[in-house]
Amino acid sequence: DDGAKEAKPPPAKRPRRSGPPPAPSKDGYPKSLWGGKNAKRPGDEGFNALVRAFLRGAKGWKHPTLGETALLEQQDVVAKLMHPQSPVTRLLADHNTGSGKTLLAVRVMDNFFHDPRPKILVFPKEAVAENFYVALMTWPSQYRDYVCVERPEVARLASQRDDWREARLQRWFLDSTNPKLTGMARVSGLSQQKCLKDSVVKPVREVLEMKRAFLNGELRKGWREEFWGRNDDDTVAPPAAPLRAYRFTSAGGHASAIVDGKPRGCVFKIGFDPEDADLNPFSSKVIFLDEAHHLTTPHPLYDEQLGNLKTLLSKTKNSVLLCCTGSMIEDSSNPRRLLEVVKGVHHQSGTDEGFLSSFDKRGDTFPRQSPVACADGVIARSMIRHVLLNGECLVRYVFNAIKCDQREEVARCRSLANFSNLY
Repeated sequence: DDGAKEAKPPPAKRPRRSGPPPAPSKDGYPKSLWGGKNAKRPGDEGFNALVRAFLRGAKGWKHPTLGETALLEQQDVVAKLMHPQSPVTRLLADHNTGSGKTLLAVRVMDNFFHDPRPKILVFPKEAVAENFYVALMTWPSQYRDYVCVERPEVARLASQRDDWREARLQRWFLDSTNPKLTGMARVSGLSQQKCLKDSVVKPVREVLEMKRAFLNGELRKGWREEFWGRNDDDTVAPPAAPLRAYRFTSAGGHASAIVDGKPRGCVFKIGFDPEDADLNPFSSKVIFLDEAHHLTTPHPLYDEQLGNLKTLLSKTKNSVLLCCTGSMIEDSSNPRRLLEVVKGVHHQSGTDEGFLSSFDKRGDTFPRQSPVACADGVIARSMIRHVLLNGECLVRYVFNAIKCDQREEVARCRSLANFSNLY
């Protein structure tokens, strides 16, 4: 025995399927708990009582693709409310920072996997948008399954297995604990972050945009039959529409701009109604917006794009909108105005019931943080260390100080704090 490990045989190939595509699997969502046609709807007085009754009745339900993932209470509540068979279609989730909004986004998108409306996710910066794609390959979902059959090399890297199905319902790790990823970085001489972007983020984004499946906003004839013909697993279905993550400036600017009567972005063209008087590219979409307080407290450099985004989101029709914020009171100049944006122009006359999920207190479901003083948002003077800015930090501070020179003192200090404070 020379100590060499016996090589594992490659996973057996499954036979190609024949016949019509299988019907989408049902998730067993307890729709009947919402009542019939005459039941209360968001905006009706007493709707919150119906929500509480529904959550009690649906306590034992979870989506089959959730796998071994255990959701926190606030994640579970929103994931059950934002579903194709739920009356809740517009919701502001005011959940504390660190309460798991990225996983929440994965679960809500997975609920709408078979919904024909495109999925639009909007994040403050490109790096945060890229992190969502990493999260999508971290947690079990129908989207992850779809990527795995379309990009086997990504599946092997993320699952750390030759056959990703062996860990289909488990959490995968794309960090320094993944030897395949760290080994790839070491051999290539690139940073782990660069390897992650090239080997995971880019191919996942490309697959989920489904560019080859749609032409001029319409599903290409025969595409689904082609998918089922080239894939051998009846348990993995293609999504009904593309999914794309954007940064604020793209979603409220270039990508959603109307050019010659149509949106510039390919994903926005799907479901777009050229006969609609508003010509709103966000209508007939499933939308997730992170850091929603920026809509009412925009950065001066992106005031135009965020203003456009606020107007478009408030006027959407036939859309699902989930807006998340971790600091609604602190960072929004007018929390009431933010809630009105989420409710939309078509629900202003109703009550606020059914439009707000609040989780602003840190209880047992909140991650433990240390030191406790920082976790509670109070920093003792003994913890503060004063240092001189230098190098790139000093350059960025001076650059932004010049840009903010004409602003009022309070606003100027608040903006420059981002470039001079670190905790």
